[in-house]
Amino acid sequence: MSLPDNLNRWAAGFGDQPALSFLDHHGPRPVGEASVLTWAELDRRVSAVAAWIQRRACRGQRAAILAPHGPDYVIAFLAALRAGIIAVPLFPPGHPGSVSRLAAMFADCGPRLVLTTRAQLAVVDAFLEGHGLRKPEVVAVDALPDAIGAEVEPAWHTGDDVAYLQYPPTWTGSPCAVQVTFRNAVDNALTLVESIGALPGQSPSVSWLPLHHAEGLLLGVIAPVAVRARAVLMDPAAFLLKPERWLRALTANPGAVSAAPDFAYAYCATRIGAQEKALLRLDHVRALFVDGAGAQAETLTKFLAAFAECGLRPEAVRCGYGPVGAAALVSVTSAAPRRTAFDRALLRRGRATPCAQESPDALTLLSSGTPTRHRVRIVAADNGRTLPDGSVGEVWVSGSLGPGFWGRRKPGERPFGNRLEDAAAPAHGWLRTGDLGVVDDGELYVLGRVADLLTVRDRQHYPQDVEATAAGAHSALRAHQLAVFTVREFDRVLTVLVAERIRECSTQQVVGQVRRAVTARHSLVLDRMVLVDSGRLPRTPDGAICRATTRERYLTGGFD
Repeated sequence: MSLPDNLNRWAAGFGDQPALSFLDHHGPRPVGEASVLTWAELDRRVSAVAAWIQRRACRGQRAAILAPHGPDYVIAFLAALRAGIIAVPLFPPGHPGSVSRLAAMFADCGPRLVLTTRAQLAVVDAFLEGHGLRKPEVVAVDALPDAIGAEVEPAWHTGDDVAYLQYPPTWTGSPCAVQVTFRNAVDNALTLVESIGALPGQSPSVSWLPLHHAEGLLLGVIAPVAVRARAVLMDPAAFLLKPERWLRALTANPGAVSAAPDFAYAYCATRIGAQEKALLRLDHVRALFVDGAGAQAETLTKFLAAFAECGLRPEAVRCGYGPVGAAALVSVTSAAPRRTAFDRALLRRGRATPCAQESPDALTLLSSGTPTRHRVRIVAADNGRTLPDGSVGEVWVSGSLGPGFWGRRKPGERPFGNRLEDAAAPAHGWLRTGDLGVVDDGELYVLGRVADLLTVRDRQHYPQDVEATAAGAHSALRAHQLAVFTVREFDRVLTVLVAERIRECSTQQVVGQVRRAVTARHSLVLDRMVLVDSGRLPRTPDGAICRATTRERYLTGGFD
């Protein structure tokens, strides 16, 4: 059954029950003022917009969503699916520093329609004119009357039809959208729900993640509609301004399921004080997810310690893995993630050998669980052969992944449909994720992106590991507010660290302490270190530092 069919079903059987709540945090209130749509109201609004779409677009054409985070975004997305055209979740032109990226994605997908709101109409028109884009027909979804919904003709879907296009937020260069089918979308939702044993109608989804991100769309729209869960949404900016708002929303919604990137857990642990904690009750939180590709054991340890007094259970925090280029949830832990310490020096040589947590050369990694709906292999990138358990290699995935990229691929890249040179495994149809990983005792550990790996003098270093060491070397630096990368200068490879300082300090002292700490732990020399004011590093819309964009900005003199 597709998502539009599910919405019809919930509206018919549970029409007066709340389907979607949006917490408006304009102003100083820690608890947002909620606007609520029932299943019946959501279904009517979706039908009205779908009817408008069907008069103007044909099957296979695209509708770009340039609406603010909130109920109108959800309505626009579901309406495109109900109308039988392909939704393209984007964002309104007002995002600082993202207008050129939005223009590139817009030109890449070539939408027939733009779905926005009355408040954004003038901004969207100015954006289209200013970038010389072919102007599609634009509509404010909040201006359409419910009555026209009677004219909608529900589109017929198969599981293999493309439901929407997903642009990964961390890719640089030419935009490349992953095609997500109706079957992919529902499989992702079921992987999430089954891992925590959630019950329909009893496990509300609480999310501040951007709805144009894969995780935000899954948690805020797809999973709730797939399994009849109430979605509670808040704007990402509301969380970034006052992180306690997220935890207050979890407190107000017993049995809640939520997710956030690693930095958000560290942000809560350091920014929420005793006065705010006194108002929190987190013992009934069902599950909090973190992406295993970016999760750090130390972050979760601090988060759990900070909110143990609020009743937060360690088993409520889970790790999962979804490849950036697949828009698929491959694995989720069914309980607290296993923490395994590996010998750092041997990891650099491609072997994952467990060691004592107390070892000075130990690197503790968090498991992302055991894949259930997908097959996972760790593969040698140079020959395409499966590596034995305990070997570090590229993570390859096979299963419900969809048909691949929309239109053209990134030049020189062929991530979908790869062949394994291993007769013991299915040969064709494998996705090269671009992530480094290892399987130990049947569980997947993800070490980060292959492209981010630091290779200096034939030795490999994991950037998040180096960044954690640097952040802990001086009190003027903070975790998740720095980025390390390599650049080539003539015939040399230089290691560069760009870090935000959270207070005034002696630059010479900070640089000296950080360089000594990194050399001592990693046998790595920092050739260049740049200190910038807080807020200067480029971030994704959910607030995470983007290493690739930081490197580009450094190379073009953006931090001078």
